Amino acid sequence: MARGVDVADIVAMRNHILGRTRLPDYVSMIASDANRDASIDVADIVAMRNLILGRRSFFSKNPSDAPESLWRFFKSATSGLGVSESLSLAAGREKVALIPSASQNDIVLIAVKLGDSNADW
Repeated sequence: MARGVDVADIVAMRNHILGRTRLPDYVSMIASDANRDASIDVADIVAMRNLILGRRSFFSKNPSDAPESLWRFFKSATSGLGVSESLSLAAGREKVALIPSASQNDIVLIAVKLGDSNADW
């Protein structure tokens, strides 16, 4: 399950946390927030290390440690947001309202693999 998540992602996150090199876009920031707590910090790096080392096969965002999907899906407009946007806005962009009578042909979603901070997968 760690496909797409590697040490290069942890290095990118560490550089972002330390202020050396910022993550390039909002999608990379969403991918870096592995535990979905609306911040990029050492807890995300620890979660990614556990996934890479095979200690875990999932990320968890709740205290019960229930497995969460390794993927998040967003409206395509999310990719145009700047890195200054708050990660707390991401949860609201995951919901897509479908109207049964309307045409569903123009819905565009982007998939974000949690942990893939450098988007190389």
